Amino acid sequence: MSEMGSKIAKKRKDAVEEESAAKGSVSRLLRDAKGRTVRLTFFDEEADIDLFNTDCRIVDYECSWMKIEADTKKGRIEKLIPLSSILSLEVKEDK
Repeated sequence: MSEMGSKIAKKRKDAVEEESAAKGSVSRLLRDAKGRTVRLTFFDEEADIDLFNTDCRIVDYECSWMKIEADTKKGRIEKLIPLSSILSLEVKEDK
């Protein structure tokens, strides 16, 4: 393999390892937060008006989706949210 080819292969390998570590971190975070109360912040273009400034509970998650439930002015709602739309997740203290 040429020197150029080995550099490209190393970059690809590093990128795959980095992606795997990121997915593992997100999975651990969601596993620990499952069933707990959280406050979600969304990217501007992905904003969910029903969940703005609302505490919700993570019901379940799988791959790149998360099911949540929340009490809103409209009553109790359940939603399926793509993880890619979430900017931050704050775990609240359970009472």
